[in-house]
Amino acid sequence: SNSNSNSNSNSNSNSNSSVQAPISEKEALERKLKLKKKILLKSNCVGDSSIGEGGDKLLTNLDDLFHNDPLIDEIGIIMDKSNTIDFILKEHKLGIPIGFMKTLFAYCIQNFQQLYEEKKNCIQINTENKNENNLNSKLMSVTRGILVIRGDMPTALNVRKQILLELQCLKFIEMELQLLNALFTLHPKSPSGWQHRRWAISYRYHLL
Repeated sequence: SNSNSNSNSNSNSNSNSSVQAPISEKEALERKLKLKKKILLKSNCVGDSSIGEGGDKLLTNLDDLFHNDPLIDEIGIIMDKSNTIDFILKEHKLGIPIGFMKTLFAYCIQNFQQLYEEKKNCIQINTENKNENNLNSKLMSVTRGILVIRGDMPTALNVRKQILLELQCLKFIEMELQLLNALFTLHPKSPSGWQHRRWAISYRYHLL
């Protein structure tokens, strides 16, 4: 009888341990969003240029939003895949439709590779490039697009660091910190992002 009672108690405890506590609607939505983001970013965006079609307009719109409101302090995802809803900006809060993410990321990553090679060539030949300012501007644009979607990409952040060191401008460093603070609201677990932020804070004091 003792063995039976022990086995019953063990089975009860096992069944109780297997029962998971119900999750809230918010937690369920966050898990669903996280899974969708993984699926989007695992797609072969680099190899298929057609995926990024229309990304130029999305990036231009995104650039305009950050230009018109440099105080954006929060970024979120709008759960709409119909592409009928545009970016939403209200009270310094930026909403990005999930249907835009794949196209925007693909366009940015494809252009980043080309622009990054151009940047490296300019450094290697060590000559003045009349279009260098335009090149830097494009790199800052596409890397911001990448980071808004992905959150963590050391290569993109290193390029931004390199350009900021070239500019040696306090205003741009403060804008970078503002961007990072907004990015962390969507991508709080970004090791390279936090490392970049520590550097930016240190460099800001150097420029004061």
